[in-house]
Amino acid sequence: MYKKNAYVFLYDEFADFEIIQALLLLRDSHNLTTVGFQKGLVSSICNLKVEATMAIEDVKIDDVDVFIIPGGEPKDFIRNEKYSEKIQILNDKLNGLARNGKIIAAICGGPTFLANAGILDGNNCTASIDDEGEIKFYEKSSFKDTDYVLDKNILTAKGHAFTDFAVQLAKLCDVLKTDEEVEQTRNWLRNVE
Repeated sequence: MYKKNAYVFLYDEFADFEIIQALLLLRDSHNLTTVGFQKGLVSSICNLKVEATMAIEDVKIDDVDVFIIPGGEPKDFIRNEKYSEKIQILNDKLNGLARNGKIIAAICGGPTFLANAGILDGNNCTASIDDEGEIKFYEKSSFKDTDYVLDKNILTAKGHAFTDFAVQLAKLCDVLKTDEEVEQTRNWLRNVE
């Protein structure tokens, strides 16, 4: 069976629990590749050590079918001069993905990377924002106070909506094809009968 390619962007203190259900749903249909600012171990918010097997500059746009960004504190990287070159590379990659119609999915604070790259400009989006200083990242977008927003090929979600994020991403990636499959999967993930 042919598998598509899902790239997961990892950075220190990323919220691992917000993407685990999405990765569970994509695991059989997508090759999962971890990407970081550089190759090597990255510590999640739960202190889970995960290896980024690829540096962001090595990502080839044509190889990507879906690009996933978990929550965390992107503003800490965006505002840190030490990361300015890597942030520019990430911005260039995100813009390339958007221009080429690739699926981009970001949850909780993750959409801040998208806003910083300018790909949310003029689009609907949502995120979990806990710092008033972050709101400037979203000034050019139409920010919605909903659990998730799908605008063209870009899915954004609040951190507490990780189940809806997973289900909507699986639907967007053609893993879940019918409304019945979506509802059954949502109930299974929530342990609801």
